[in-house]
Amino acid sequence: MVKCAQGLKDMKLHSFGKRERIRRKKEFADIYQRGNRIKRLLREFFRLNKERLSPSRDMVVIAKKSLQLPLTYSDVERELAALLIR
Repeated sequence: MVKCAQGLKDMKLHSFGKRERIRRKKEFADIYQRGNRIKRLLREFFRLNKERLSPSRDMVVIAKKSLQLPLTYSDVERELAALLIR
């Protein structure tokens, strides 16, 4: 039972809260219209590392059109971790 409770705690730590999720039809439509691979990779980095980031910082991450593709999660993690996690 203790193991199960710890698993739930870990799941909550790595899940998105209600305000962090895409929930409305318009939000989904906007993402599909503009493309979503890079955004998914960025979101995944922040989801998995949010407890390691300073909570008092506001950030805007802009993906340049000149990115070398295909971009992998490892590429995103390596670059953002070097900049944001100390």
